[in-house]
Amino acid sequence: MSRGDLGFLDITPAALRYSQADQFTPANALYGPSGADIVSVANQVPVVGDFYAFPFWNPLGGVIDQIGFNVSTLISTSVARCGLYESATKDDGEATDRFLVPGKLVVDGGEQDCSTASAKMTTLNPAIRLNPRTLYWMVMLAGVASPNVTGFSSGWHLFGRNANFNAQFGWQKTGFGYKALPAVFPFGPPQPGICSSNPTLVVVRYASYDRFMRSHE
Repeated sequence: MSRGDLGFLDITPAALRYSQADQFTPANALYGPSGADIVSVANQVPVVGDFYAFPFWNPLGGVIDQIGFNVSTLISTSVARCGLYESATKDDGEATDRFLVPGKLVVDGGEQDCSTASAKMTTLNPAIRLNPRTLYWMVMLAGVASPNVTGFSSGWHLFGRNANFNAQFGWQKTGFGYKALPAVFPFGPPQPGICSSNPTLVVVRYASYDRFMRSHE
């Protein structure tokens, strides 16, 4: 697939700076679902056993070394995990970001104990290199009891807005059940619906990025 095929997703990477990889950026800057205007919401409550997926556009490539989310209010016995998926592929193996669904698992951040209020960050060892100009998917899955997490209410909504002008944040596979993240995102009956509430702000940290990559190359 040519780079021109991705033109509709080609945001200006010059507006982005990635974490401690750049001396002009605050240390440990974290990046969440696609958009430059994400608004934090203190207490979102994801549904236990529902599998959420939110788009994450990676314009410049680079290497991520952490992934996680924030528990804003502790809930006893609660656990959760987050991770990252590639976009789905065509039958011929060619990646397509026009088919806006997650595909293969990139990394499972592992189970996090959410009975304490704090950032739940997993260090990735080895760190993971992401492809430039590629759409990935951040995922969230809560089990046992749902933690109260930092969420988001605004951003670049690939899913647009519904008839009531409410934001549609990503996919929500209901009743999936809590378990290790599957190797391939579970599309198929019942099909996932659209997440229009309780989105968890899953974030990654960049250890380095390809600062000379430009969208017009």
